[in-house]
Formats: sequence, structure tokens, C-alpha cells
Amino acid sequence: MGSKQPLVELASLDLVVRKVMDGPPLRVQYELTGHGYALRPALDELTRWAEAHLSSSSE
Repeated sequence: MGSKQPLVELASLDLVVRKVMDGPPLRVQYELTGHGYALRPALDELTRWAEAHLSSSSE
């Protein structure tokens, strides 16, 4: 990702929705969009690959 904050950039890509909750204190909440949820299977596969191949850097 670029120089933006990661959650702001994910929101700009329509992967999360940013919700500002009235305060005090003012709160910001992020939720996955349908596009964000659709990435779940791919992210699960990447996680499995990383666990199998990157678990130990000394091997």
C-alpha cells in the first residue's frame, strides 16, 4: 500500500467502510464490505502458504 494509512486506503478501494460514531469520545469503526469479504478465501490460502513456507527462517 502507499503512503496513506492502511485502513483509509482499504476504504478508498471499497474493501472496508469507515463509520464515524458520535462522541464523546468520537470513535471510528471499520467494517468489511462485500468486496472485502470476497477476498477471504484468497487470504486464507495465502495464510496457509505463508505458514507452510515462512514458519521458520532458519530452515
